[in-house]
Amino acid sequence: MHTPSWKLLTVLSGPVASRGFVYALLCAGWWVGLMFPIHAPMAQETGFGAVVEPDQYLIQPGDKFRIDFWDGVTPTINVEVTPEGAVLIAAMGRLEIADLTLTRAKAALHELVRGYYPDADFSISLDGIRSTQILVIGAVRNPGLYDGYVSQQVSEFIRKAGGLVAGASQRNISLCCNGNTSIHVDLLQFERLGSRDANPLCYAGSVIKVPLLKDSSAFIQIAGAVTVPGGYEYREDDDLGTLIDLALGLNGLEGDSVLVYRTTPGGSTPMAVALDHREFAIRAGDKIIVQQRTQGFIPDYIAVTGQVAMPGRYPFHARNDLVSALAMAGGITGTADMYALTIYRRPGYEDPAAMQNLVDPASRNHITLAGERIPLSLNPEVVASGRLESVTLVAGDSIVVPQTTGSVSIFGQVRRPGAVPFDRPISAGTLARMAGGYAPKADQNSIQIIRKAGGQTITSDCRALVYDGDVVIIPEKRNAGSFWEKIRDISLVLGGLSLVYLAVDNATD
Repeated sequence: MHTPSWKLLTVLSGPVASRGFVYALLCAGWWVGLMFPIHAPMAQETGFGAVVEPDQYLIQPGDKFRIDFWDGVTPTINVEVTPEGAVLIAAMGRLEIADLTLTRAKAALHELVRGYYPDADFSISLDGIRSTQILVIGAVRNPGLYDGYVSQQVSEFIRKAGGLVAGASQRNISLCCNGNTSIHVDLLQFERLGSRDANPLCYAGSVIKVPLLKDSSAFIQIAGAVTVPGGYEYREDDDLGTLIDLALGLNGLEGDSVLVYRTTPGGSTPMAVALDHREFAIRAGDKIIVQQRTQGFIPDYIAVTGQVAMPGRYPFHARNDLVSALAMAGGITGTADMYALTIYRRPGYEDPAAMQNLVDPASRNHITLAGERIPLSLNPEVVASGRLESVTLVAGDSIVVPQTTGSVSIFGQVRRPGAVPFDRPISAGTLARMAGGYAPKADQNSIQIIRKAGGQTITSDCRALVYDGDVVIIPEKRNAGSFWEKIRDISLVLGGLSLVYLAVDNATD
């Protein structure tokens, strides 16, 4: 007996259709359904992928609220904002809450419910937010229409579109709402300064437009006494304070004014602007130089440069040590050479006794660079044992963390002089063996090691340790000669003595 679907197919196939043909047709349909399934619509998600900011989130149709009573008797009330922007609660009436922030909407709902339940304890929460589709166009990798929720910011939809392409604007992105209102988006200000207003929330029907930068005139250059000098994209409302903030602030060496070079029909004209005049308007193409203080030095700062995450100047505290200083600079990078770390200190400064003990006497270099600073190298044992927290600092110190080179150089009396691959501290003798061994005239007790850290020159024997980037020189032995050369020298000496004897002997006649 045939099933209803089998009967239908048999009728449709006509009297000439055979059972085998219909069976084959059913099998084909089963295969198509397996390969191309039709999914039933899934239940709508709440969209709470991130914390909703109650003072920024605007209530619109489709948002849902939940009112919970804590007496164990009164049932929960669930309401949804209607397309007209209101909520309807049975026996309580209608409340207009569209375009209110979440904070104000909850306050209005609380006042309404309190009028009908004056003695009850209850809470109001956002139970579901509306989904939307946002169009992302312009300088992104995959422009198009993307699903999301109105609790998501512009940067999240740009990320959905594959991110910005090379040359895309970061500071002049626009969020167009309802076809009329345009909100300015500044992702650089959001990332560096944490300004949430610069990365607003998206709403239904919004369009994100990411323009391409046309030429260098769209940039402003800032240099001098700022933490991160360089070129920054121009925004129409930029002022001096904004540019200094984007450069992560002043580095502690600033004076009291800046020079703004502005191109005019007559050429580039410098303008002196007081540093505290932060509201001074900036134009596209301006070049800003934050002038440095030229006399003396700031005693309450230390500098950390080289292989650290955030080089710059940092406030000095009385209990500063090397570990805390490196932590303020974001920590060392993977290519940092801690054995070559050098602390440059101003001469004449009273060094603490603890610092004197931690500086290897054989590694000290008392040469003053440019009459200003003395480089101090740490005792390698301090680095190897991880006792960097015991290295105390003084105000005005400059810490330099060099980069590893992966090699050391050896010259002089070895069989294969040149660069040798290096991955860990080794003795000078081991390095000489890696270079083919000593030459016959090598002096193994007067090896010279030029440290990468500070350029110190150390004279030691083959047991001295060599570190990354060092230069090792194996000198020639003094008075080193063959056996016959020594016999010749002795003969000459004896011959000279006999001449002296003859001269003296003749003088006595």
